[in-house]
Amino acid sequence: NRQLLQVDGALASVQLLLSRTSDVGAAEFDEQGAIRGLRFLSFQAFAFRDLFLMERHGRIRAATRRLPADRLFPADPETVLRLSAAGAGAIVGPHRNPATGDWVVYMVRRSKVTGLPEAYVAAEVPTDLITTPLSAFANRVGVVVMLERGNGTVLAQLPQRDDAVGRHSTEVLG
Repeated sequence: NRQLLQVDGALASVQLLLSRTSDVGAAEFDEQGAIRGLRFLSFQAFAFRDLFLMERHGRIRAATRRLPADRLFPADPETVLRLSAAGAGAIVGPHRNPATGDWVVYMVRRSKVTGLPEAYVAAEVPTDLITTPLSAFANRVGVVVMLERGNGTVLAQLPQRDDAVGRHSTEVLG
């Protein structure tokens, strides 16, 4: 899916972007510089809704939207670490966005950020952005398109079935 490649490319560029938007020569994490950098990147791309910069244990340090100081990343930190261990972008989810109720997945990538020994950057991608290009295949009677993880967890389905998302495909198909 080209949109996921676009998201992964944006996440890969965060390290360079944050080095340009942070205070020159700063040895500590520059939260305001990180927020500026993430917002700049978010403004340039329409393939994701929100960007997060977080520590290893899921504590969000910067985001494109205002968050409470103690907000934790919605996905389990151990899952994020396991899936992103290879260094490439990893898809985590699906999860419900608490503000919109939409199903989303998070693309997560490890990043080097001044002042954060182990940082991860994540993009919230509504599953509708992934499935919309596939809708032409699923508008025929009896055709079902499912996107699933390697372990069979359904990420999205067309026609849309909220009760299928997050479940194993064998449960959904019967």
